[in-house]
Amino acid sequence: MSGYFIPTDFDNDSASFVVPREKTMVRLRVRSGCLTCRKRKVKCDEHRPSCHNCERLSRLCIYSEAIRHRRFSTSNSRPSHQVEKIARQNPTVSHLDNIRNSGSITETSLPDSNFESVIDPMTEPTTGGELEHDLTDANAHFEAGNSGDIVLHCIDSFDSERDLTRMDLSFELGATCIVPSTTSGQAQSSSFAYFLENVEPVFIAPYDMLNWIRVRSYIAEMGSNNSVVAAAISCVEALYDAEKRGQDTANSISLYYIAKTHYTMMLEDELQDLETTLVVTFLLTCFEVTAQQETVSIMMKGEGAFVRRFELLVQQRPWTPVASRIEVWLKLLHAKALRLGGRGLLSAKVNKLLSVEMVPTPGLSHLNCALEAVDILYDSLTAPLFEFYVQTQLVGMQVSGMNRHHRSRCSPEDELDADCVAQHIRKNLRSVWQQRPSILSVSHVDLRGRFTDAQVNDLCSLIDICNAAYFAEVVHLGRAHGEFLALTSEGLEATRQIRTIVDNSWSRTNLVDPGLMSSIFLYGLEAAGDGGSWAVQRVRQINNPLCRSNFAADLLDGVVQEQRKTGHRVDCRYFCMDKFGVSPPFL
Repeated sequence: MSGYFIPTDFDNDSASFVVPREKTMVRLRVRSGCLTCRKRKVKCDEHRPSCHNCERLSRLCIYSEAIRHRRFSTSNSRPSHQVEKIARQNPTVSHLDNIRNSGSITETSLPDSNFESVIDPMTEPTTGGELEHDLTDANAHFEAGNSGDIVLHCIDSFDSERDLTRMDLSFELGATCIVPSTTSGQAQSSSFAYFLENVEPVFIAPYDMLNWIRVRSYIAEMGSNNSVVAAAISCVEALYDAEKRGQDTANSISLYYIAKTHYTMMLEDELQDLETTLVVTFLLTCFEVTAQQETVSIMMKGEGAFVRRFELLVQQRPWTPVASRIEVWLKLLHAKALRLGGRGLLSAKVNKLLSVEMVPTPGLSHLNCALEAVDILYDSLTAPLFEFYVQTQLVGMQVSGMNRHHRSRCSPEDELDADCVAQHIRKNLRSVWQQRPSILSVSHVDLRGRFTDAQVNDLCSLIDICNAAYFAEVVHLGRAHGEFLALTSEGLEATRQIRTIVDNSWSRTNLVDPGLMSSIFLYGLEAAGDGGSWAVQRVRQINNPLCRSNFAADLLDGVVQEQRKTGHRVDCRYFCMDKFGVSPPFL
């Protein structure tokens, strides 16, 4: 019988952990720590320039006096002598005051100036504590359904050339919200250039790049005509840009709460079409998967406007190809978030509503105006590969359900039940492998000359990812089923196959594809000898901040060393919480 299980009440309907409270504790908060530690609610040693926690987690360490932001004042009681002084110092502020009563400021209303000039020089900077308080208030307002009291912070560091061209300031209910303008479609389409060129969801693009490119253009076109879609695009753009530059993500978090608020209002509109609802849901989920520790999934609720809306959408099946594709992508993101004892992204009810039953998933070639013969052939080869990958991840969700964070493993009866479940999952996994597409056995040499070099490389990478994903689930099942480090012959063969696949991919491209990170991580947890060190090195070579590869490498290194000391498997989630103070990254 497996011996380590930490009891936790798990509410399947709400998909949230319920911890009983005995009495309410009043805790005095220290305001002198860095904003990162205060946001995570952990003790800060206040070391300058970077505290120990931020240094250990490779996070940006910021103290309150270093933040430059303000709250837009919507009061009409500003003294006239202050207005005149501001106008002399900054013509833009005077211009904003003159048209404030019109209800919105479009891109044509703003004079050509640096966006920092919008900042009121008469306003004192908000403290870091107020920033944390307001972000918390924003989330609270979202939960309560209040849309007018969200305040945008940190706008002085926006990229004025990219953000200001499509943003108009709408003053709602005495507060300021920045929402995308819908009056200039051509300008907005061009302003989504960063989204079209750089946004590639790390848990979607490696497995379905061709269809993601198609949907990305489709979403950008929707954003030029729909303010809610544009708001969701804006927050994703801001997050990806900040993560890739290694900058603070406060701006993107503010944009996220604004988009989330407008999304809540949209859910109440029964006339809103299916695709728009799913597109915004997917964009916000992509933000949450990338931000990870900063947000809570919008689909974690078991009731409310979101669930009511999706109950109506389910009655509209069959869905359009774009909606069906997004549905599958949401399930894939949920599978990634379940790994290592995670709670996932979907509540039990939403997970049931988004039941992926259509196999194969409809293709999206109709979004291309013209396809050449080689593109059609390439499409026909990647489609079965994606379906195979989806099937491995659906089985992986069942394997994740065996984790001790999701089911009791305390008694002999629990272990007998786990044995039956493991046998059933193993049977499903073998069935998936027996029905695998034949292209999985095709080599790089066989494809050369039949497609362009770029297509050959992409196709080979997808083949490697799919093969590794299957063998990773074999390893995953063995780890979830037992406590002690003793691989079966099937598990040993799976680890050998994973290492061979990754080494061949490295020798061919001199890169480690982010799509292989989950397989390498699971391999490193179970591999004998130098396998753990090899896996840590390979994960670190991914070097992608969007999938937290460096953090994953540090976690893997720590778990491998701990397992060598104890001689049995170490719970990654509790180890990560104990050593790093946060939940494990998504895999």
